[in-house]
Amino acid sequence: MAEQKTRRSKPGGWRRWLTPLGAVIAAGVLVWLAGYVRKSIDIQAVLANIHLVWLWCGLLAVPVAETVDALVFYSMGRRSGQNVRLSRCFAATFIGELYYRLGAAGAPVQLGLMVDAGFEPVAAGGVYTWKSLANAVVYTLLALAALGCKIGLYGERLGWVTGVTALVLAGYGVVCALGFWAAARPEKAACVLQRLLDFLTQKVRWLRRKNRGERAKEKGTEYCVALGRARENQELLWRLFLGMFVELLILFSVPGYLYFALGLQGVSFFRVTLTTCLVMLLARLVALPGNAVGAEGAFYLLMFPYFQGDTTVALVLWRLLTFAWPMVLGAGASLLAAVRQQRPFSISS
Repeated sequence: MAEQKTRRSKPGGWRRWLTPLGAVIAAGVLVWLAGYVRKSIDIQAVLANIHLVWLWCGLLAVPVAETVDALVFYSMGRRSGQNVRLSRCFAATFIGELYYRLGAAGAPVQLGLMVDAGFEPVAAGGVYTWKSLANAVVYTLLALAALGCKIGLYGERLGWVTGVTALVLAGYGVVCALGFWAAARPEKAACVLQRLLDFLTQKVRWLRRKNRGERAKEKGTEYCVALGRARENQELLWRLFLGMFVELLILFSVPGYLYFALGLQGVSFFRVTLTTCLVMLLARLVALPGNAVGAEGAFYLLMFPYFQGDTTVALVLWRLLTFAWPMVLGAGASLLAAVRQQRPFSISS
């Protein structure tokens, strides 16, 4: 019979203060958004005419999409032999989404939380890399479908947007090709990565300090091997790509719900959802936290023909649902995780 040991579940030192800090920053952003809405929109007039059923659908779409994301993490962990916990996969997803909207801390925080959830560090890197690759592939396919439908099916003239979208899609195609190549030829990819890091280590003094270059080569090799191992489990990868497809479609459906919530007619839910694919693709061109500025500009540019005079209202509601609301969920998950860290749990040795 396996001996039972009790330990406290605590994240690493840097994540102890980073998680509550994210909750504080989220609260500050929400206060700013609330002030902006009060100054720019007649809230009473909007609420008097809004269809709450459709608004609730948009509100629920975000936690449902993040739930799919957490289940993807859990499924990949279990099927790759990791002793992961479902509740902590949810924490990794919801808290990770909070930090993704705050800046570059999203990836390291989520990787750390995946380790806390029960992933081995190398396995966490492999799963995260495959998930990022699946995200890029699904984004590319959905954007291609959206661009084709808008031009071919609906006869819309997008002007310069078509050229910019084509360039972004070409970049995504290169990323996807490199990812699949690394998964198919992990040894070759690791060799190329090591040569690149050797070159950078010679040129960049920071990499030479504390053996950072050598450690980066070790981790890179481990990640390439993990990618190759995951590739052998075809069922796992099919589940991953299906999960990412469902998750992104749910997130992209939010403006469609807002279109009907504002009482508008004449444009199909499918058409608005497809346009959101292009909005999010173009928003990624602006590398600011939460795709700030880029998301607003792309939304106004592509959604104005549908929302017309209600575009500003729809834009603010969309950002509240897809930027502020996930931060609220992430802050709540952060506080819950902070409380649960004080509770010991039993594991088998």
